[in-house]
Amino acid sequence: MRLPAQCTHGACRRKVSPIYGLSGCWQEEGSPRLGCWQLRAPLVFVFFSIDQSDGDVVTVHYVSSGTSDMDVADAAGNLVAEFTDQAVTNNVPDTTAPTVLSAAIEDAAPTKVVLTFSETPVASALNAADFAIVVNDGAAVAPTSASIVGDTVELTTTAVSGGQVVTVTYTHSGISGQDVADAAGNVVADFADKAVTNNVLECTVVGNAVSGATYICTTADDSAVSACADGFWKDETGTADVCTECTVVGDAVSGATYICTTADDSAVSACADGFWKDENGTADVCTECTAVGNEESGATYICTSADDSDVSGCADGFWEDEKGTADACTECTAVHNAESNATYMCTTAYDTDVSGCADGFGEDETGTADICTACPTHFFFNSELAGCTACPVGTYNFPLHKDPTHAMSGVSSEAADDTVYSQRAHYYPKAGHAYHCLDDVSDYCIDMYEHDCRTNAACRWYVSARKCALRDPCVKKTKRKCRSASQCNWGMDTGICHENDNNMINPSADVCSRKSWNGCINDFFCQWNAKGHCVTHPCRIHNKRDCVATGAMRCMWDSSRGRCDTSNNRGSESGSFSFRH
Repeated sequence: MRLPAQCTHGACRRKVSPIYGLSGCWQEEGSPRLGCWQLRAPLVFVFFSIDQSDGDVVTVHYVSSGTSDMDVADAAGNLVAEFTDQAVTNNVPDTTAPTVLSAAIEDAAPTKVVLTFSETPVASALNAADFAIVVNDGAAVAPTSASIVGDTVELTTTAVSGGQVVTVTYTHSGISGQDVADAAGNVVADFADKAVTNNVLECTVVGNAVSGATYICTTADDSAVSACADGFWKDETGTADVCTECTVVGDAVSGATYICTTADDSAVSACADGFWKDENGTADVCTECTAVGNEESGATYICTSADDSDVSGCADGFWEDEKGTADACTECTAVHNAESNATYMCTTAYDTDVSGCADGFGEDETGTADICTACPTHFFFNSELAGCTACPVGTYNFPLHKDPTHAMSGVSSEAADDTVYSQRAHYYPKAGHAYHCLDDVSDYCIDMYEHDCRTNAACRWYVSARKCALRDPCVKKTKRKCRSASQCNWGMDTGICHENDNNMINPSADVCSRKSWNGCINDFFCQWNAKGHCVTHPCRIHNKRDCVATGAMRCMWDSSRGRCDTSNNRGSESGSFSFRH
């Protein structure tokens, strides 16, 4: 300390008074701090600190100079003993708030942000919510706790990694006891984005760590990572953490993602089509959907459990019933009188489309579901009209439906399956003649011109069809009526009645002689005589030319009926053709 004999500093001159006598200045070595002194009676020194402020701790030192009139003494010349660090009571009021001198995070405590203040901070109800910490320009996060330790405030937060940029912000609340202040109650001013010195050792990065991962380490080889990215689990068994890929789940969807914490607990995002995610075990399992019976070939499935399979489609003959928890392939409703080994297509139980009907039945497709309709004898199924139409002239048809009168040998008409067919039908080709009539290839008249047709007793000219055909075709007769007609023969091998060409031209006498009364009167070529015998009719074997030419045996041509007949039968219906089928 220098104590010049006379102080010339303007500040001191303003503080000392010349009326009190000797005065001077002092200055701390190496410091700009300046003070003044003045000797006042009775032996009192008054020191003035030029830049002394409230709250400063002040002490005073005195060293004797050894120079007469400079050293402090009493009137008798007794010198004042030297003294050091004499405490000075500072009665100047404190009006200066504390300021943050530094902010830092140390490697030994990466979760602590330490704020050092210019003086001891005070806050009886310090609130961590008044602070906000930002790491690497992320979102501002309040520390989990805040506490005052000496001249510092410690903020606890998530561990910070080396190299991360950290800032801290403080906003006072205006609540007494909560705001940071000094002992005199001077509140710390708000500050924003105060840079924090990050002294945490920068750890070695762990591959496949989560974005924004934080690290703790003591060397370059023992990095402990905060978390791994999705699809990886943190293996902490080694010196340093390792992010290991989750174990793949079989039959997962393409591009599946995973979450796991060990090698044995993979949770998969989704399973591929045809599999459902079973989460009952430690790790997810993609389990194949339960198959639906009668599904289409190559069917695919979607399901979320073992009990809710959704099938892509059913096999032909089945429809997909989606009313239940799981789909079911239900057999199409059978169509009565369908063809043998018929196949079906359907989408419900009520819209069956049959491949075909049994011979003698026509497929009616006009409704929601197909129907196999049977037509009467000598009718055919007209698809355009969806109904039965009579066979044209010169054709015939026998529907192949149940015929108890002509049941097949050894098969009862009461059979439970209701599929007894006529014997004649057994010999027909499976040509589906329910849809068309068959030509009567044995029709004696079919190729005749109109003139010849009209002059032949057995033939008739059908004007609407412009065709000649038998008046009473054999093919349309039942077995009993066939055997009663002299112009017809029953084919035991074919089960069909057909014309006897010889009898058509000149029936033999013994044909009629074998007939009973009923058979005789129903045969065009026979006649029951007065003696009670069946004989050949004398006239009906003749055509018009022969009938007119002979003129004998009482024969005359009946123009109204186009036949040769005895004169007493002209105009009579007795003995005429029977067209009953």
